[in-house]
Parts: sequence; structure tokens; C-alpha cells
Amino acid sequence: MLAFMAFAIALQFACGQSVEYYFNQGLAKHSQKDYGGAIADFTRAIELNPGNSMAYHCRGLSRLEAKDYKGAIKDFDKAISINPGYEPSYFYRALAKHNQGDYGNAVRDFTKALEFDAQKTETYFRRGASRHQLRDYRGAIADFDRVIADDGQRVEAFISRAQSRYAMSDFHGAIFDLDAALSLDASNAEAFYLRGMAKIRAGKLYDGCDDLRQADLLGHPETKNLIRDYCNLPEPQR
Repeated sequence: MLAFMAFAIALQFACGQSVEYYFNQGLAKHSQKDYGGAIADFTRAIELNPGNSMAYHCRGLSRLEAKDYKGAIKDFDKAISINPGYEPSYFYRALAKHNQGDYGNAVRDFTKALEFDAQKTETYFRRGASRHQLRDYRGAIADFDRVIADDGQRVEAFISRAQSRYAMSDFHGAIFDLDAALSLDASNAEAFYLRGMAKIRAGKLYDGCDDLRQADLLGHPETKNLIRDYCNLPEPQR
């Protein structure tokens, strides 16, 4: 009996060590961008301890990076079922849903994540992107407002808010945001491109074409045809 107990304790210890070993190997491989290897190690850790929510969460992260969004969502579902109070699982499940084109459920998961951490600026930014895809431009702008209030140096937040304003035909508001973006990053081709289009839509054709030409010089892929279509203009009168 004592021998059997000793064997059972030794086996339990060995299994525990194995779970930790495979989990740590998975983390190391994920950090090295060996996502296939990481998934295999997290899977082995799950086989040894199916109740390990972090193994499911981390395998979900590796699947997300490998663009296996369906598999990632399943892993985050399982992680949440085991530990429903872990905010990152909602956040990353939302990312997977967004990347899969399921923007409505992405918004719901980002909102749930904010219930756990209402100060996480990145969640507002990501929710804004999902809301924009749903054509909820006012909701998107509100989220980007929060991001900019938290971090007034974030160029992509100004560009994203400009895109939502442009979609609402608020061309002057879009230009305002793109001026801000370019004051922070004077070589941002996307900002020049969008500001050029906003200026053209606002009736500032010459200024808009100047921006499109600058975007083209910076390598923006969509400007050449627009310049051909909009910018074959006579010299402005001085």
C-alpha cells in the first residue's frame, strides 16, 4: 500500500512537472514566433491538465497569430468557461472575431472586456475599429475620442477618427484630424492620402491634389489613378 501511494505521488508530481514543462515550452516557442510548435506544446499541456484555463488562453493566442481565428475563438471560449473573470480572454476573442469579420460579436466582447478594465485604451481603439466596420460611425468616433484623450500622440487614432468622420461626410472634421496626424508623423502616406480625398470632397481640389501627390511620393498604392482622374488641372491663377 505504501509503495502504491509513493508511486501515485511520484506520478502526480511527474505529471505536474510535465504540464509546466510543456506550458513553458509553448510560451518560449510563441515568443520565437514558432506558433505551430507552441500550439503543439499547449495542446500537450491541456491533455495533461484539461482544466488549465491559461493553456487554452495561450493556445488561443498562438492560433490567433497563426490566423486560425476559428480555432482561437474555440480556445478563448474554453478559457472563459473555466475562468470567466479573466479580461484578456475576452479582449483576444474579440480580436479573433474582428479578424474573422464578426464585428458585432467583437464589439460585445470588447465591451465585456471594458467591464473588467475600463481604463484600457487599446480596447477602446479596437472597439472603435469594429464599430467603424459596422458603420456605427458615431460609436466609433466616441471610442477614438477616448483613445485620443488618453494618448494624444497616437497617430493611428487620429487617422481612424478621420476615417469615421469622412464616412459621415464630415470632411472638415476629417481634415482637422489628419492635420493632427501629420503634425505627429509628417511622412505618413495614409494621412496624406485621406486628407487629399477629404479636401477634394470639401471642394479644395488643388490642395487635395497636392496631398495625393505627396502620398504618391511616399508610396501609397491607391493614388496614381486618383491623380489621373482628379488632378489634371490647369495652373491656379495667382
